[in-house]
Amino acid sequence: MKPKIISLALMAAALLVLLGLGGYRLYALGFKNGTMAHADLPASSPAPEAEPQDIMEGQEDATLRHMDKGIKAGDMDPVVGKKVLYYHDPMVPDKQFDKPGKSPFMDMMLVPVYADDDSDQGRVTVSPR
Repeated sequence: MKPKIISLALMAAALLVLLGLGGYRLYALGFKNGTMAHADLPASSPAPEAEPQDIMEGQEDATLRHMDKGIKAGDMDPVVGKKVLYYHDPMVPDKQFDKPGKSPFMDMMLVPVYADDDSDQGRVTVSPR
């Protein structure tokens, strides 16, 4: 009776392996065809619009524009209408650069700082009230 139990256990294990492989194959096929990518969206709806990843994206565009037009610190940015004071890496804001480009510290573009800029410069203000 022992060989009969062993052969039944081996057949059950083989069946489970085949079912697992078949399920994985169906999953991989569905993922490859894109049906798993947007499972919550109806098939006729368009893909969601790409949104800006962060607030630095617009500033990176400004830096790339400055590189293309040769704008550097001390020049006027014609799009914004403000004078560029310097460029800095937002992750290392105490280092200032006179030309746009890629940060030597991080894998990101330097960001322009303009005269009369209202952005956060690391200052804390307290209301007199």
